[in-house]
Amino acid sequence: YVVFQILFVGYSSITGAIATLSYIFIGFLLILILDGDTVRKFSKLLVGICVFFGVSYLITYALYVLSGNSYNSFIINLATHTDYVYELEILFPFSPVYNGTANVAGLKLPRAIGMMREPGLYQMVIIISYWLQDFYKFKYNLFIKFILIFSLIVTFSTAGYALLLGTIIWKMFKNLEQNRIGYLLGGIPIVIALIYGLIFSESQFGIMEKFDSQSGASRLGATITSLELIKENPLFGIGFHVEPNNIEIGINFLGTIAQLGIIGSFIFLIPSFYTWIKIKDGPVQVVNIFFVLILTMLFAQPIYDKPITYLVLSILLVIGVKFEKASLYKRYVIKSIYAT
Repeated sequence: YVVFQILFVGYSSITGAIATLSYIFIGFLLILILDGDTVRKFSKLLVGICVFFGVSYLITYALYVLSGNSYNSFIINLATHTDYVYELEILFPFSPVYNGTANVAGLKLPRAIGMMREPGLYQMVIIISYWLQDFYKFKYNLFIKFILIFSLIVTFSTAGYALLLGTIIWKMFKNLEQNRIGYLLGGIPIVIALIYGLIFSESQFGIMEKFDSQSGASRLGATITSLELIKENPLFGIGFHVEPNNIEIGINFLGTIAQLGIIGSFIFLIPSFYTWIKIKDGPVQVVNIFFVLILTMLFAQPIYDKPITYLVLSILLVIGVKFEKASLYKRYVIKSIYAT
């Protein structure tokens, strides 16, 4: 489909298109080499990396609170296939931070990004690590979860806070054997209050407040432009990664629909649909990871063409298939033994 767009619709950069297709291929390739043991080892590695960064951030913010200095260590420049270069500031001891700060109670605080390029992506990695830890129960469970939650807090990501809270509530609901109605009736007012605070808070984390910021204004403008382009080019879009009039519409999923068209967007989402069918009856942690990935992709970061998306889907499929086989064994084989 991307080749079709390049030939007949339009594209932004042939180098960027080839790079993206290579990333997607790498992501899909993982499903061929992953198995249950490999996924467990990878999950442990991912959790370990996030904990490493989390401990570093804990030291960084402790020093900031005690001395008022974040102690810059060095800067890493990361080139892209465009002319843009990411400048990643590393604070002592090894804490990569975003090039923008969070305003909290009058303090300008650095935002954690870990191994990602921005907090909106790192929040997803942290929450995925949290639920992998909850699923596998590696050693030092409470300590690891504390470090991961702290790491999420210092991303200062509104989406991250909402996703972790929402998935925790969903797990609590799923684990209730009885009195789910009472849980819902008691929890709904709390959820409504949290949603109200999330939308109308006057802090920089409030959604309405974000619309008043420069970042929010650019996203709103990109959304309006995207809707107009979808109306004009509904089926095949305007071209792969094309940014009309230098408006960066690819910062949300509506922008990617405008670029790919409805047909292309559906094609790119097929792996997600397939994964959901396979895992929807699986462990709640696996379902929560899927929710975090998809909601981040649709409402925060359009990572439909990034290898991390297919890596996570591959992990979920491996765990889901293992769970599905175990369920079939219990359902049919054990019943047959008892019947015999």
